[in-house]
Amino acid sequence: MTKLAAAPLILCVSFLPAAKTSGPAHPRADSQLRLSPAQQEVWNEEENAFRYMNGKDPEKYVALWDEQFVGWPDYEERPVGKQVLARGVKDEFARPSAPVPLPTPLAVAVFGDVAITYYFWPDADKTTSHKSRITHTWRRTKNGWKIIGGLSGDPPCHDKVATSEELK
Repeated sequence: MTKLAAAPLILCVSFLPAAKTSGPAHPRADSQLRLSPAQQEVWNEEENAFRYMNGKDPEKYVALWDEQFVGWPDYEERPVGKQVLARGVKDEFARPSAPVPLPTPLAVAVFGDVAITYYFWPDADKTTSHKSRITHTWRRTKNGWKIIGGLSGDPPCHDKVATSEELK
């Protein structure tokens, strides 16, 4: 199955005042991720994307993306806009595919009207261990939360990439 809807991370949100943040929520080794009501509101929309995908509802799926969306799915050579995404969704939803399970949030942060989600793309094929990393940046609009950016890609090969500790 082609992975849909990943796009570039907007880093400027970290400069918003701390008083407007709700997070980040990230899992501890000894517990499951607990989301605040604001974080859960955003995460519900992330899960809706999977519900619409599994229901083959391209209109609802594409409606989650802001008109000015720019993203970089791992299957594209360069970042793309909503129009390219919409064409790919229409083609993808026309093909038969196994349902994809809802993802599990790895981290969710809300900065006022902007939020960031992180998770692994849950593969419908349980025989493979391949998972892609996904991040979406959301913005609250008068019409609800919309995806404004994101990025997808493979997890790094640990034998080739320095860890954050090694980079210090």
